[in-house]
Amino acid sequence: VSSLKSFLPPKGENYAPQAIYSQTSTSTGRLVVKSGPSILTLPAKNRDILKSSVGGKIFQVDFVSLEPRVMRYVNNHPAPDDIYSDIKNKLFNSEIERKIVKLATLSALYGSSYRSISEITGNKEASKNVVRRVRQYFEVDRMERGLMRILHEEKQIANYYGRPLKIEDPRPNILISHYVQSTAVDTALLGFSKLMKDLTLLKIVPIYVIHDAVVVDVPMNKIEEFYEICNNGIQLPLGQFKFDVTQLSADGE
Repeated sequence: VSSLKSFLPPKGENYAPQAIYSQTSTSTGRLVVKSGPSILTLPAKNRDILKSSVGGKIFQVDFVSLEPRVMRYVNNHPAPDDIYSDIKNKLFNSEIERKIVKLATLSALYGSSYRSISEITGNKEASKNVVRRVRQYFEVDRMERGLMRILHEEKQIANYYGRPLKIEDPRPNILISHYVQSTAVDTALLGFSKLMKDLTLLKIVPIYVIHDAVVVDVPMNKIEEFYEICNNGIQLPLGQFKFDVTQLSADGE
């Protein structure tokens, strides 16, 4: 309820106030809303409260598998269009469920427990093996050693773009988590900046950034061109990234 109320227009006005973000309030650079609508905590099911101001439609543009893709690129490996399918096919001959691959990826990148996987499979040892093989796919062990060495020698680490990272807990999985999350944050912001250069030529207006997604207001006569640009993805210093597009507003709103 408090998130919804934050979108109420100031007295005498017709639109929600502008969201003001901070890029320095968290150790990884993950965005925080300093003032204005609480778009980052608004449940996805409630995003249909957003209405077009140009008689068009509201869309959300998301990076596809941003953090796993970042991890592949920073280790100088190609990132297939569907990373989870690639893992499933190459490592497990398509014999495990996609949701298990996603859980194993979370465990590999952020050090979360394999127990959520074993609750599905009912097999503790098999679950450990799944996580171990996914860690090899992303070269997590090698990267952990490298970050630990840098932290030991230089007393700090930075993400791919050079943003210094404040590390209070020097455990290897924390170093990986901070490095990947921070690099993903900067990749998303760089990507949206580049994307909007093309979209603003079509009179498409950015409304909010929601971590690895941007919400835009698209005129009705520009929707086809908008989809075409997003479907092409975007080329960034790290590599090629894909977008997923979701319509948030109801037809005609």
